[in-house]
Amino acid sequence: MPEEVRLEVPEGFSELLEDSVIERGALRELAKRRVEELREEREEAEEHIEEFEEEYGMDLQEFEDHIEGEEVGKEEIEDYNEWSFWVQMREKNTDLIEKAKSIRG
Repeated sequence: MPEEVRLEVPEGFSELLEDSVIERGALRELAKRRVEELREEREEAEEHIEEFEEEYGMDLQEFEDHIEGEEVGKEEIEDYNEWSFWVQMREKNTDLIEKAKSIRG
């Protein structure tokens, strides 16, 4: 079932969007641009993740297992937080890209 989205636009702008074909085209273009942004962000996340994996010689899950129950320093805690952020961003963006693919068919 389609979701309703409301947009506030400048006065007079709505007259330009009276044709639903134009609206669909505009929404497709908006979605295409957003997917491009998500891919760029995901690529940036991959670069950061690879840096951490090279530095520690393991992936995040292995690092979590390694530090569990261990006394860790401030730098390792900061690295863990940043590393987790980038992994979460990669996963979120991958999910959104996949959703966009399923919508486009």
